[in-house]
Amino acid sequence: MVFALLSRLDRVRVTLVYSAALTVVAVALVALGPQVRDQVIWRTSTNLHNLGQGQLGTLIGSAFVTDRGPIYVRLPGLFAILGLAELLWHSRRMMLAFVVGHVGATLLVAAGLAATLAAGLTSWSIANVTDVGMSYGAVGVLGALTAAIPQRWRAVWTGWWLAVAVGAVASSAGDFTNVGATRYSRWRRRSAT
Repeated sequence: MVFALLSRLDRVRVTLVYSAALTVVAVALVALGPQVRDQVIWRTSTNLHNLGQGQLGTLIGSAFVTDRGPIYVRLPGLFAILGLAELLWHSRRMMLAFVVGHVGATLLVAAGLAATLAAGLTSWSIANVTDVGMSYGAVGVLGALTAAIPQRWRAVWTGWWLAVAVGAVASSAGDFTNVGATRYSRWRRRSAT
C-alpha cells in the first residue's frame, strides 16, 4: 500500500518539491522574524525598481516567496492545480506552463505599470511595490488546463474563472499600490535605523 502511494506521488514529484520548497521558505521567514521577512520580500520582488536595476533573478525567486497570509491556506489549491496539470501533461509541460505564466504575467504587469508611470497616471511609489508569490504561475497553469476541459464545458469553465478574476481585481481596487507602498515605507524606515 505504501509502495502504491509512493509510486503515485512520483507522478507529481515537481508539484511535491515546489510545495515543499514554498513551505520551507514560508516557515523559515516566520522563524527569522518580520524584519528579515520584509527584506527577503523586498529583494525577491519583481517590482519595477528591482527589474529596472537588472535583478532578473527575481523572476524566479519571487515564485518561492509569499507575502499574503499563511501558506497553508493556499497550498491545497495550488497543489491540486499543479498536481492535476502534472498528471495530465507530465512534469516538463506543467513546469513550462507555470514558468511561462509566472514570467509572462510578471513582465506584462511591469510593462503596464511602466506605461501608467510614463503617462503620469500613477505615483512613482508604485515602482517600489512588492510583487512576490506563486499566483501568476498558478493562474498560467489554470488557464492552460482549459484545453483539458471537454468542449461543452469550456465556456462555463472560462466564464467562472473570468468572474473570479474580475471579483478579485474589484475587491482589491487600490490595494495593490497602497499595501505595497506602505510595506516598502515600513521596510525603508526599519532599514534606516
